[in-house]
Amino acid sequence: MSVSGPVLLSEDTSLNIEAKTLAKDLGLHFGGSLYDLRNQLKTVKDNQNKKYFLVLEPNGIYLRQGITVRRKPIFSDFLKWSTDLKKTNLTRTMKGISKDSSIIDATAGLGQDSLVLASLSSNVTLLEKVPWIHALLVDGLTKSKKQNALLSKMHPICVDSRSYLLGLIQKVDVIYLDPMFSWSDKSKAKKEIQALRELTELEENKNLLGISLKKAEERVIVKRHRNSRYLEGFKPTFSLVGRVVRYDVYSLKLN
Repeated sequence: MSVSGPVLLSEDTSLNIEAKTLAKDLGLHFGGSLYDLRNQLKTVKDNQNKKYFLVLEPNGIYLRQGITVRRKPIFSDFLKWSTDLKKTNLTRTMKGISKDSSIIDATAGLGQDSLVLASLSSNVTLLEKVPWIHALLVDGLTKSKKQNALLSKMHPICVDSRSYLLGLIQKVDVIYLDPMFSWSDKSKAKKEIQALRELTELEENKNLLGISLKKAEERVIVKRHRNSRYLEGFKPTFSLVGRVVRYDVYSLKLN
């Protein structure tokens, strides 16, 4: 669950009724309109620019840190991400997996890695248990589906990953895990990742890898900091190590 989730704002007062309803649905506090907060900041010094806000606009929602215009919004920007798709260590972890494979991204977040996986398979189920993050994910997919057919392969569900995996009757080909890790070196996380880290609880889902190894047919892929210990102490079949991130690959067909 959210530790200190964002305050929900309307972009202007004309959206206050819808924003109050959305805040209730997502379990967030409603803090008024962004327009009013900006006007207040002109006369009263406040700490608003260190806080995170989920903002309802006429065409959707976005996350932002602070209320000044210079801060860029944070959202599931699938159109931008799709133009940046390239061969990475994540794509290399999928070598040998059929294009018609089914994948579960059990820790979807804003869905950027899910998009990469969708480019390599026929179906990706995105699991995200935090309601407001799931709402951002759905919003991003809804806005961009018509412009990118790749997104039709992606199916988000707001659910606890452990419960969902335990309830699976049939195995899926691949399960992807990206439990958020702390950045202990001088590398800085992207603003999207940093926002999720600051707003949600860093937790090791108990036995999530162990469960995934029983529910995947082909392999389980785990994203870790390059210096992190193996998740749950399970040694992978092999690892692909980059400057900051390491992918541990558990090839079940070889076990």
